[in-house]
Amino acid sequence: MKSAFIELDSLLARERDLYQELVQLAKTKQEHLVSNDLEGIGDAVAEEEEVLDKIAGEEEKRKDLLSQLEGEERSFSDLCQKAPEDLVENLKETREGLLLVLEELWEVNETNNRLIQDSLEFNNNLVHSLSKIRGSSTYSKEGNREETRSFLDKRA
Repeated sequence: MKSAFIELDSLLARERDLYQELVQLAKTKQEHLVSNDLEGIGDAVAEEEEVLDKIAGEEEKRKDLLSQLEGEERSFSDLCQKAPEDLVENLKETREGLLLVLEELWEVNETNNRLIQDSLEFNNNLVHSLSKIRGSSTYSKEGNREETRSFLDKRA
């Protein structure tokens, strides 16, 4: 039974490390969002998907292990009561580290979402403003006044 709790601690640590990798990728994506680097954003998203696949694998292993420990429906504190005394502190520290990384990931993702929303709003306003240009006057090379046409086709 002790080996199962050691494996649980190890699984939690691997998940924490994978989520930390996800935080770094989210920060990289944030830099690409700010610099409007679409290729960099695409690369970061592809890397995120790979890490998320690894996380899903670790999650499955953890669920299987928890069902062996009969702790799937129990709380973490209930599980710690069943754990060997010398492992309880390690489990708590690993879990706390995982929770901190998850909180950081949430914060970075919230910022990224806001950047995306702001960018979409800016682009929509720009397109709206450019579509109002239709019908304004300019001058030709000869100095004659000409009506200009919008370069945006509103029919699209």
